[in-house]
Amino acid sequence: WHNKNMDTLLKIFLLEIILVIGSSKATKVLVSTGSGTNAQSTEIIDLDDKFSQCQNLQDFPVPIAKATGGLIQDKYPLICGGALTDSCYVIGKSSEIIAQLNEKRYEAASVVLSSNKLWITGGYNLDHRIKTTEMVELSQSGEIGISSYGPNLPIPLFGHSMVLINETLAMVIGGTTDINSARTWFFNVQSQSWSNGPELQKARAFHASAVITDTETGIQYVVVAGGSNTVAG
Repeated sequence: WHNKNMDTLLKIFLLEIILVIGSSKATKVLVSTGSGTNAQSTEIIDLDDKFSQCQNLQDFPVPIAKATGGLIQDKYPLICGGALTDSCYVIGKSSEIIAQLNEKRYEAASVVLSSNKLWITGGYNLDHRIKTTEMVELSQSGEIGISSYGPNLPIPLFGHSMVLINETLAMVIGGTTDINSARTWFFNVQSQSWSNGPELQKARAFHASAVITDTETGIQYVVVAGGSNTVAG
């Protein structure tokens, strides 16, 4: 795999920053940013061939941790925010800032809406939890982005996760307010309204979540894994 093949990226799975990539059946995982000495490196894990290696993958333009992102227009991996920054970049497209958020935020969560908008929710900014959200939309060329405010979260929140259950229903899961939370919320994209979801069995923040489908029954499940809680990290 070479950097030019990045247009095969398919969908976001979980972040710091991990993207699942492939064709009709996702078989590759892109990993970028994070903490430590490899904060700018980008690599791809091939789930079908453990000996496969990717050469000359473009590094992330700046070292960054605690960012969020998603795949826009099924071809542009857009990464926004992170510790003490409001900048957005497209991996493999340019080393230039593509868009700027209205607020600096890290430990936010996001989902892609209508394939061309990254909806970024909550986060932390120096000394306070954030209740606002932002919609980042890219031009068809992927070279210009614009961010505008979206609907507020029910409460200020960071360290939460998000999944898109279908085209009209998103879910916000866990996170931290004054303490780590077991609460979840549904957001109806059409009516622009929030409703309470089921409580988690354990309060958690800084976790990962994803939607999986039982291939035999067709039933969808939201899987929540990892993170920290008030009892044990």
